[in-house]
Amino acid sequence: KGSGQFHHDGQYVGSFVIPEGVISELSISDIVVKVSFSPDKWSALSLTSEYYRGKLALTVEGHTHVKIPGLNYQFDAKFQDIEVNVNDPSLDDTHLCACPGWKKPVSIAAS
Repeated sequence: KGSGQFHHDGQYVGSFVIPEGVISELSISDIVVKVSFSPDKWSALSLTSEYYRGKLALTVEGHTHVKIPGLNYQFDAKFQDIEVNVNDPSLDDTHLCACPGWKKPVSIAAS
């Protein structure tokens, strides 16, 4: 279980919640993270413009609590200043996802 925030150009633009869940041993699992974006109108225009130009980057920070029952181990994890290039094609790999409905974002050529 955890939570965090998204920033763009140093401004808060959204948050996310990592739900409590159990991942079975020796498995690959998807965890659905609830995300809320609430930029002001000028930030929203900038986010949209950068996304369609293929240049949108967000900074992520947050925390989570991890339990590993098989090892009787738990810890708190904190992460900050993680740069995410939203348009990075290497992030498009969803072949292990159990969600057949994943849709690829539409690319619009910049003029």
